[in-house]
Amino acid sequence: MRRADRLFQIIQILRRSTRPATAAALAEELEVSKRTVYRDVADLIGQRVPIQGEAGLGYLIASDYAQAVLGGHLIRLAESEAPQVRLRFGNVSVRTVDDLESRMGGIDALLLPTGFVDGFPHFELFRDEWVCVAWSGNDEIGEGAALDVLRESRRISTFDTGRTFTYADRQLDILDFRRSSVVADGFLATPFLLTGTRSVTLLPRRIAELTREPAALRILPVHLDAPPLIESVWWHEAHNADPGHRWLRRLLRRAAGEPALSGRPSAPSIA
Repeated sequence: MRRADRLFQIIQILRRSTRPATAAALAEELEVSKRTVYRDVADLIGQRVPIQGEAGLGYLIASDYAQAVLGGHLIRLAESEAPQVRLRFGNVSVRTVDDLESRMGGIDALLLPTGFVDGFPHFELFRDEWVCVAWSGNDEIGEGAALDVLRESRRISTFDTGRTFTYADRQLDILDFRRSSVVADGFLATPFLLTGTRSVTLLPRRIAELTREPAALRILPVHLDAPPLIESVWWHEAHNADPGHRWLRRLLRRAAGEPALSGRPSAPSIA
């Protein structure tokens, strides 16, 4: 393809795109390298063609848990492999989960535990176990079993709505434990809500360990007939074949496979 024809094709592709086009996607469609795409786009901008964009952008909506546990690993890999890429993390909310049909098309990746989302392509990243957590200054908690502590204490639960809840909290409801007195829409702030109180909560172990010292926590093992937290990545099927998105999915898998997150079962291969 002649260079003039290629520049024309770039303009046409950008005009018909409903979302930002990646250099990788342009390179694949035009059968050239990404370096050639960057050079052509720079030439078009120099000719005052109104093209706006950045070297790269990945928009991830993620729970505070996923950002705290996985975010640093993902950023380090992106910096070493593709320093031109800019990642943006947005916080997930109950409203996000309730309105996914209209939101997923504008999101590159949604990082949430399995059970919150269905109907979209996804794969498992890693697993985490539940632990019972209390403020270390809570002198009402002895050395008894964690289930006894949970049965007798006031409890803080997370995401306690009809559609958004944790299987661990739901298991306590089934066992007819005392209903939670406080609900937090996230895991990361919950340890600090325990400070100075006699309340307890159930948390994924990785969040409990991350916040043990700053929140002055006491962590107790608990044996529940509830599945572990399974963190997964979800995306819109329109992104399935996009080269840039395939790279992002591979990067997420690599980040989840780093030693600090090892121990999870291997996830299925990416489409």
